[in-house]
Amino acid sequence: MVSISIIIPVHNRKSLTQNILAQLHQQTLGIDLAKITIIVVDDGSTDGTLEMIRHEFTQVQLLIGDGSLWWGGAITLGMQYSINQFNADYIVWLNDDLLLTDNFIKNLIISCDIYSNQKTIIGGLVRNKNHPNWLVYSGHLNNFPIRDIHIFNQQEDILVDFIFGNIAIIPKKVVNAIGFPDAAWLPQNGCDHEYMLRASKAGFRIVVTSKLQAFNDFNLSDLIRYMPYWMQWYLQKDWLKRWQIFQGLTQIKTGYNIWVVLRMHSKFRHKKNIKIWHYVLAYMNRIIRLLILDFLPKDYIYHRIFNYLKQEQLPQDIIHQVLELRFSGIQFDITE
Repeated sequence: MVSISIIIPVHNRKSLTQNILAQLHQQTLGIDLAKITIIVVDDGSTDGTLEMIRHEFTQVQLLIGDGSLWWGGAITLGMQYSINQFNADYIVWLNDDLLLTDNFIKNLIISCDIYSNQKTIIGGLVRNKNHPNWLVYSGHLNNFPIRDIHIFNQQEDILVDFIFGNIAIIPKKVVNAIGFPDAAWLPQNGCDHEYMLRASKAGFRIVVTSKLQAFNDFNLSDLIRYMPYWMQWYLQKDWLKRWQIFQGLTQIKTGYNIWVVLRMHSKFRHKKNIKIWHYVLAYMNRIIRLLILDFLPKDYIYHRIFNYLKQEQLPQDIIHQVLELRFSGIQFDITE
């Protein structure tokens, strides 16, 4: 059996952390703990997470940050610890907000054994608890997300362009070839994406498998938080919350901050010497876009948002709920 390290970054989500660790404890009963190591990286939690882990899950390897690691730094610290202390064959990235299927660990071991001699990164499926056919996270293929669980009725494994860090199995040979995630360049959002692109460029395959599944409670507010920044702004009528969206342009925690925009989604993606004035221009460009949005034709904005939601292959009632936030009274044809 291959050796596996499961790395879970956490920060001030005590109940979620407790839940995921309880699931892993139950599923690893009877398994040689020398072969499966659970590493939690607590990045400065102040809600009792640290004390809870020390008291209830003594078998967990606990690494402590000061609140400045973010996701990328926490994952990198866990990976370095896994390699240096346990020489793990596989490193698993796992989010703390997941409800794992009962056979998750069993299938994790099987998946690692199946691909043990291949240059392959493996991703799992995260399904929505209230819409189980909707894949909140899986993989991207040809620039589009895989959202429908039924696509896996024909085949268990699908070769994709990249996956996200919710469930990701990284062979040690990937680390040997390309090193660790670049947390200094992308501390939070985009760090997992950049690592997958780097691995793919180095010749590693990326596969999503239906053998590894979990559920999460991804709700309407979560969905909107991951929509393009201008859509978030337009859908929000409250000016206090609009101000928070505006502030997000320069906050590490958002997926639309100007560092992520230039470092992952622009012509500068492969450059490390982006000039400061490029960031200033990107910032000003986005401010201007936000300020003119309310003056654009409502039909134009409606179709832009509607087409985005359809492209994301969201459930029809979710599309309807999003559109109702700003287009109440309009007769929607969400099947068009």
